[in-house]
Amino acid sequence: MIKAYPFTYTNYIHVLQNALQKRYKFVSFREMVENQKIYEKKIILRHDIDISLEKAHRMAKLEAYLNIKSIYFIMVSSEFYNVSSPSSKDILTEIVAMGHEIGLHFDNTAYKYQDLDEMRSLIFREAALLESIVNTDITAVSFHRPSREILEQNLNLNPMVNAYNHVFFNEIKYISDSRKTWIEKSIDEVINEDQYSKIQLLIHPIWWGEEETTFHDSFIHFTRDYKRNMFHKFSRNIRDFPEELKSFFYEAIESSGREKYGD
Repeated sequence: MIKAYPFTYTNYIHVLQNALQKRYKFVSFREMVENQKIYEKKIILRHDIDISLEKAHRMAKLEAYLNIKSIYFIMVSSEFYNVSSPSSKDILTEIVAMGHEIGLHFDNTAYKYQDLDEMRSLIFREAALLESIVNTDITAVSFHRPSREILEQNLNLNPMVNAYNHVFFNEIKYISDSRKTWIEKSIDEVINEDQYSKIQLLIHPIWWGEEETTFHDSFIHFTRDYKRNMFHKFSRNIRDFPEELKSFFYEAIESSGREKYGD
């Protein structure tokens, strides 16, 4: 049975500090395969940003505080954030300034394509667009909820690295917090056992927060923040924002709060 570890920022810092104390080095995908120093212990710290750039920004600050570098895979076709908006570009610029890497999180279901070659072209097109937005090279790609076909194809995306290349799973211990659940063992348990010299750690910032929450409440929190951010965006962009609409947003925010606390 997997021991439960709180998905809190305090515990996240503990996990990272524990890895550093165990002498793990945080590296990029390329550094993992190109630098083969004997006895060197390495972790690829990866984030797939499916829903919230704001949560990614918060996590990036925690890592930068510990002088740890990670890679944030960003979607161009997200239904939850607009990567080209001024606020999104500000967040991404700050993440890069902290020393983190930006990768492409590609959703193949956003397109209709004939074959894998056409899909490759779409990946390169999105990567070029993301590069123009963040003003930095995109050197790695991860797939959003990849199909079995994509996983089995072991796609060559040179000059970019495919995060789902078989080498990053067959030769490296893969650990993920998908659906707010550790598979097999938590990252803390794996690090404490000190059994693996190479680890790929996938962390989804949406699951982590100041306090521990359930899987269900994580979405309640996000929905409240989303409504609050939408209210501020309307206020900034619409002159004399109608009072009745202000009331609507406040009621919506308060209502989702009551859902959380059961009032």
